[in-house]
Amino acid sequence: MVVRSPMRRGCHGTDRVSRARTHAWVGLCAVVAACSGCSFVFVQRPPPARDFAPPRPGACTSSKIAPVADTVLLGWQVVRIGVAASAHDSDYERSPISREADIALGVAYAGLFAASAIYGFSATTSCAHLKERQEQESDQFLKRERPRTGMASCEHVDRVGHE
Repeated sequence: MVVRSPMRRGCHGTDRVSRARTHAWVGLCAVVAACSGCSFVFVQRPPPARDFAPPRPGACTSSKIAPVADTVLLGWQVVRIGVAASAHDSDYERSPISREADIALGVAYAGLFAASAIYGFSATTSCAHLKERQEQESDQFLKRERPRTGMASCEHVDRVGHE
């Protein structure tokens, strides 16, 4: 008579639970990563210009850090897709996802990061142009000739008063 210990059955059950947790973890990571792109999260477009109030330059993002990060992540996904595409199905035997699923996730992430980078570069460029235009307008305002005060105006008054 062979007696199996409860621990042995527990190990097989734990293996199934472990595999299920791995699948859940991979799925959670996929959802979290798919819902964010650096530029989508951190970059703000300039507010729309209105006739009564020009947009404030501080209300938008001009730093290109987020779109550059998206571009780096896009490059990483392209490399990852290449590695997965060149791998054999046997390389994925013990993996929680198949090779095809890995390639599909890579393509989805590459699309996400490409869209986020495009949005980020577009928004930061618009913001930089806004800040530059407002700086030029401010400089032009300061350079405008203002009404003279002091001696020049007194001379005018003196001339007018003596005539």
